Amino acid sequence: MRRAYRYQPYRYQSELKFFGLPIVSIAYGPKGVEPMGVARGVFAFGDVAIGMFASGGISIGLISFGGLSIGAIGLGGVGIGILAAGGLAIGILGAAGGCAIGAIAVGGCAIGWQAFGGTAIRIPELFSTAIAYLPWR
Repeated sequence: MRRAYRYQPYRYQSELKFFGLPIVSIAYGPKGVEPMGVARGVFAFGDVAIGMFASGGISIGLISFGGLSIGAIGLGGVGIGILAAGGLAIGILGAAGGCAIGAIAVGGCAIGWQAFGGTAIRIPELFSTAIAYLPWR
């Protein structure tokens, strides 16, 4: 079996497919004209991973893990999605992390409709305070 070593590109795609996508796709390192590996599959792992379950430096998928993760559930350094967790988490419904932005936000700096954490900024209170200080009132 070939092993992926540091500084050596590695590519793998399973022959079994699901809706035209390989079940497992792995792509690390530069190869040919590609500056980084792009993996596309149901389970995708690589420098850039795109799939239902994605893990990589940049990951896009239903459930994604990585440095920058975008998906329904995004977990990583920067997590973006319906539910997100990470150093910077931006979630439509919920977010948890160092800086969390979402309808329900939990974190050191939390901004949301319901916010909990070190510095919690609740959107309804923010709007009511801003309206109270309007110059034409």
